[in-house]
Amino acid sequence: MSLAHSILNHLLMKNRIFYDPAHPKNYDKTRKGEVQAVSWMRIPKNGMIRQGELGGVPAEWISGTGNPSDRIVFYIHGGGFVTGSSAARRSFTVYIADKMKLNIVSVDYRLAPEHPFPAGCEDCLAAYRSLLEKYKANRIALLGESAGGNLVLSLLLQIREAGLPMPAGTFALSPTVQ
Repeated sequence: MSLAHSILNHLLMKNRIFYDPAHPKNYDKTRKGEVQAVSWMRIPKNGMIRQGELGGVPAEWISGTGNPSDRIVFYIHGGGFVTGSSAARRSFTVYIADKMKLNIVSVDYRLAPEHPFPAGCEDCLAAYRSLLEKYKANRIALLGESAGGNLVLSLLLQIREAGLPMPAGTFALSPTVQ
């Protein structure tokens, strides 16, 4: 092992966090801190954000001036299934909407440990079903990162199982899979 690897390994091992049922982590505080950490970021002038819901799931709609209204990117945030939100990932979704000239909808699926598996999966499927009422499947793209990438892949299986039309494309960025 190189010196750099040894140092990195030492730092990672030194800062490990172990689960202690007697002292559970304050996820609510962590989630609020995530949003606060990115609150300073500015939204591009042509970026518009609207809060709403999608299939009963809280959602954030991001659009830009001139973006086509007949297609959408369905974004599922990461966060280890316990943190993350549309607000915490807004800099990423606004960037995608601005640079790719596509509208985005980002859902705030229910998070663990308050809402254990399969709550997040159910929320994503409910949101996709609702998207199908407004958009043709070949005009929907799925995008997720980390835990959201896992949920994107899970959603594809649920779509197939339910006999729903498949989206036009899928991008799972660093999905948590085995």
